[in-house]
Amino acid sequence: MGRKTDKEYLLELLPQDGTAMGNSNLKKTLGWNEDKYWDVRNNLLEEGLVSLGRGKGGSIFKVLTEEKTPKIVSVYQSEKSLYQPFAEAIAKGYTKDKDIKTFIIQETANQGKKLTGGRWTRPDVVMISMNTYSFVPGKYLDVITFEIKPSTDFQITGVFETAAHSRFATKSYLCVHLPEDWDDTNPEYERIKAECGRFGVGLMYFTNPADYDTYEILVEPKRWNPDPADTDSFISVQIGDKEKKKILEWSR
Repeated sequence: MGRKTDKEYLLELLPQDGTAMGNSNLKKTLGWNEDKYWDVRNNLLEEGLVSLGRGKGGSIFKVLTEEKTPKIVSVYQSEKSLYQPFAEAIAKGYTKDKDIKTFIIQETANQGKKLTGGRWTRPDVVMISMNTYSFVPGKYLDVITFEIKPSTDFQITGVFETAAHSRFATKSYLCVHLPEDWDDTNPEYERIKAECGRFGVGLMYFTNPADYDTYEILVEPKRWNPDPADTDSFISVQIGDKEKKKILEWSR
């Protein structure tokens, strides 16, 4: 029998009935340092094996049987599985909806341990576009970020995470994968919607990540004017060489 992985050790500590345990308690029991605990926990979140609970310091609980998961969600087992179909739908549908003609789209979530500049500074998907206007001289670069969440992680913290992108992005969306029969009368949803408006964050939901016809923008994002140095640094670190070459060509 092989040695247990760190993920297996953490999962074994969680109650089998789906009861949540606090992050602080789990860290103490495991005896892990901060970085190790958050790396393992976040990997489990991405794989859809745990979900976020409430309480001071946050908590997690084990995701139970598939029968308790909405049918649309079950096709996409984890947040990570949403990235590619989402990016493709945005490239085909959102760009036409917003009349964006010159752009690049990149998944930035899966970059391992590459330095990002701090917590909540790496969005899941990024669109960078160059726009010109009939009566306004010059070229305008937009950095639009998309923070993607499965229905099991539709929480107020997603708003704060997305709002942090305004340091380098001109627009940011919190994007949630929700089943067709989701309850839009839930008080928590109203709070999230209100906080998106307060922080200038866009709120978008979709039932099928591969089909832009199932997307709806519930709150339009505010357009920010971040420090050019921060935007430049983000592009330099997070965007691929091929894409950066295209951006330089647009600027000429």
